[in-house]
Amino acid sequence: MWYVKSKQWNDGCKWRLRARRRKSHGMFEISVLEEVHSCLYVELTQDHSQLDSNFMCNEIQNIVRRDPSTSVASLQEVIKKDFGYCVNYRRMWQAKRKALIKVFGDWEKSYEELSYCLNALVHYNVDTRVLWDLIPSNNPGHLIVGRVFWSFGPAIEGFKHCRPLIQIDGTHLYGKYKGKLLIATTIDANGHIFPIAFAIVEEENTSSWSWFLCALRNLVTDRDGICLISDRHGGILAAVKNKENGWVNQEHIIDFVSVMWLAISTKNII
Repeated sequence: MWYVKSKQWNDGCKWRLRARRRKSHGMFEISVLEEVHSCLYVELTQDHSQLDSNFMCNEIQNIVRRDPSTSVASLQEVIKKDFGYCVNYRRMWQAKRKALIKVFGDWEKSYEELSYCLNALVHYNVDTRVLWDLIPSNNPGHLIVGRVFWSFGPAIEGFKHCRPLIQIDGTHLYGKYKGKLLIATTIDANGHIFPIAFAIVEEENTSSWSWFLCALRNLVTDRDGICLISDRHGGILAAVKNKENGWVNQEHIIDFVSVMWLAISTKNII
């Protein structure tokens, strides 16, 4: 016979279980079971050792897949609702990080696969253009990605039928590895924004903008007389002044559009 009872039996909790091994089938058969505990430690409602980050990672994967921006606090509430325990913030944060890696891959692997992804695009879409700026490393046979520019083939072809207008801007990359994403867009015949080129660079400065504008001119644009619109970032203005980038004739247009935009925003133009 096998018999267990609550550790809090003497304090009034009468949970118990009794089982006996049957000769007929050789297995234990439960004969007595008091299912409800009347003892519940407060500390057990706060955390549980088996609710580790690996277990919770599997529980929240679908949530993270639907919305990667789900807060740690919201995930804590999910675990509390499903299991009745309040896990600490750090453990929940670790679980979310592991779930993100399982669903989307980790940062290192994502950057490692970037070259394979872009090479596949070039292979299956011959009109796609990719330009790498690689830096030698101390590890023989390995190179470090300094910058990368790409423009999809359909975008290059589509730009031929768009207005001779390009808007350029940059934004921050958020994650383990910092940097900037440079973007070039135009306006299609329906008045919609039409992305034509992208680049990942280390920072917005004269060097990175010169490199981006030179690649844009040589790999994407098919004609002269293109109006270039920007936010007049210092790196852009300096890059435009460099005749080698092929945009020197657009300098006065940048100034004109910037002044017009300022006038419109201040309601000084009718």
